[in-house]
Amino acid sequence: MRIYDDIPSRPLSVAGRAVGIGVFDGVHLGHQELIRRVVTAAQNSGLKPLLFTFDRHPLELLNPSDAPPYLTPLEDKLSLMEQAGAEEVVVAKLTPQLLSTEAEDFVRQVMVERLNTRWVVAGWSFRFGKGRRGTPEMLRQIGAELGFRTDVVQPVTVDGEVATSSRIRELLACGRLAVANRLLGRPHSITGKVVRGRGRGRTIGVPTANLEIPYRAALPSRGVYKAEAVVGCDGYPAVVNIGLRPTFNEEPVLTVEAHLIGFRGDLYGRSVRLRFLERLRDERKFDSVEALKHQLAEDIERALGER
Repeated sequence: MRIYDDIPSRPLSVAGRAVGIGVFDGVHLGHQELIRRVVTAAQNSGLKPLLFTFDRHPLELLNPSDAPPYLTPLEDKLSLMEQAGAEEVVVAKLTPQLLSTEAEDFVRQVMVERLNTRWVVAGWSFRFGKGRRGTPEMLRQIGAELGFRTDVVQPVTVDGEVATSSRIRELLACGRLAVANRLLGRPHSITGKVVRGRGRGRTIGVPTANLEIPYRAALPSRGVYKAEAVVGCDGYPAVVNIGLRPTFNEEPVLTVEAHLIGFRGDLYGRSVRLRFLERLRDERKFDSVEALKHQLAEDIERALGER
């Protein structure tokens, strides 16, 4: 897959493109349907499938305090796009100048003149251009004038839930991991580097890897989770605690701690990916370390169940 790290400064090759456009955070079931439509349109029309996305969420520039956490970092997003069939991806650098471009000018100058767009696929809620005035209907109207087709992907639902990035973030935040995973079409995951903690887990016989929380990563709500931990090419069943470790009366700092079942070795400084499979329970304070150890043994037994 070819990746352009910004809007090309010159027109792409004469080959026409079927272009899917959006932020694509999460590459969830709705995004996957959009990409499928792009690939199908390209195959049926002799075009190249290209996805147009951004290096960050627009709210990071427009209103940073409201910018959402990320379901997928850029590296993961690009990998998922490639798996879905994209041959080219433009990762536009989001700048005040780009955000202030009128929607009509964006379509003419970028979509048509630079990308040689012949077919556009956009989601039903997609907005673009200055003041977010660009809509799928506007794309249809301009396309009729400039010679490209527009396909609008309607909401994709699972059990009455619409697959949108914002809804998945809400579900994760309120502990509804199973529903969030269904809308994603895979387990939600985060990747972090293992850093040194206080070593509490090792002293009670359940050593944990303390992950440095990635910048602006969307975390599931506080609680204990069954997960798969991936280290290099190897996967291990894991119990993950996201919380404040209330049993030890420590300073309330949010931590992500993973006990990798069956792992032997040193993880410090290594990268670990956690795939969250099931929420086991809420985080809670125990009356004694022995009570905590008993509960952890039960958590480990459940994590070793059918995966």
